[in-house]
Amino acid sequence: MDVLDKFLNHISYKFPKGYPDMNNDQDIALMESILSKLGIDFSFNILKEEMLIWEATDRQISANTKQAIAYFLDNVDSSYGFKSQTDIKRLGNPNKIDPEKAQQLFKDILGTNEITVHNPNTGPNSSSKFDMYEFETEQFGPVRIILSGGGNAGEKYEQEFVDKAKATAGDSFENLPKDLQTLYTALGIDSEKLIPTNIDFEGAQDTKRSL
Repeated sequence: MDVLDKFLNHISYKFPKGYPDMNNDQDIALMESILSKLGIDFSFNILKEEMLIWEATDRQISANTKQAIAYFLDNVDSSYGFKSQTDIKRLGNPNKIDPEKAQQLFKDILGTNEITVHNPNTGPNSSSKFDMYEFETEQFGPVRIILSGGGNAGEKYEQEFVDKAKATAGDSFENLPKDLQTLYTALGIDSEKLIPTNIDFEGAQDTKRSL
């Protein structure tokens, strides 16, 4: 991490987006004020170019984190109860697994040695309630995982529904629970042709829906 990255991480909590938006006049004024107090003379155009690079890096880390969480969920013991979340940077922890245990699982499964913990609203962590764990992995690169409390009621219902659908995939229609019969009838799905891998949880995806 270079000096600019460290500086931006240090002041990120001052900005609504977690970083200075160079298209926002208030962010620009605040950035100029911070630098002025430090006695730094700078070229705004050069700084703006650096910020665009920083934003691109942040997007890449988010993509890395999404892949790392998916891999973690595929390989961690299901008894821990970890779940995917709507926010791709968040890992649901409804069973309240101890943070030290969670970090050890990150090390064992994702192959990292050192983990930096960002408390709520510090550094790159935009969460006001949960800690963020930042670390480097050989397979996915740098990742930032927010260990949250778990999904909302809608996500929990969907996950339970998906688990039930996976468990009964391939069964005859007559043996299915009533809610699955209703769904498959409405969608024209032949339950006997289903296999568990045909069924996925979509609550962790950003899906546009009409009002």
